[in-house]
Amino acid sequence: DETFTQWVDADVMGFYFSAGSLPILRQFAEEYRVRQTATGCEFTWTVGIRMRWWAQPAGRIMRAVLRHKAKKGFPILEGLVRA
Repeated sequence: DETFTQWVDADVMGFYFSAGSLPILRQFAEEYRVRQTATGCEFTWTVGIRMRWWAQPAGRIMRAVLRHKAKKGFPILEGLVRA
């Protein structure tokens, strides 16, 4: 179940999952913000994860995977936006 908590066209989008297909997650939330700058824009991505008690040790691994994916994916996203 996905619920949008914020939506401002071209500025902010926030949502959370209260149920999903991954049994290790209790809740998952994301927020995307775009802020205009003098030379273009700045993109901020915030993620909140609440894992089940028995899966919490895997949280550090999950955080590292998300960071790696973001570092790899954001330059691709930037290229697509500039095209």
